[in-house]
Amino acid sequence: MPRTGELKAVVDDRVCHEYKDVLLRPEFGFPPSDVDILLDQIMSNAYFPEISADDIIENMKDSGDIPFAECALAARCPMVTGNLRHFKHPCLRSATVLSASEFLKLVSGGRRGR
Repeated sequence: MPRTGELKAVVDDRVCHEYKDVLLRPEFGFPPSDVDILLDQIMSNAYFPEISADDIIENMKDSGDIPFAECALAARCPMVTGNLRHFKHPCLRSATVLSASEFLKLVSGGRRGR
């Protein structure tokens, strides 16, 4: 993926389905129509990488994490997660895995929030 200076979500159909499943959980209380609007917006601006055989991951502790890791590997981009310990898989040694706070610090040039 060429570096353009803009931020894009890197997703595939599996990631989009996971987002939808999570956002529709009763504890969040989001109306389904709002979830559809949000996901349509994300998908319309997202980058959908082509997952090659080199990007396929097997045997992660949580198989639900595999699509996120494969997308990041295929796009050759950092992965942002709220659960760093899930992404200690040996095949991710070449990947940059960031917490949300690390990512925000990186994109803000190290400036602190107001």
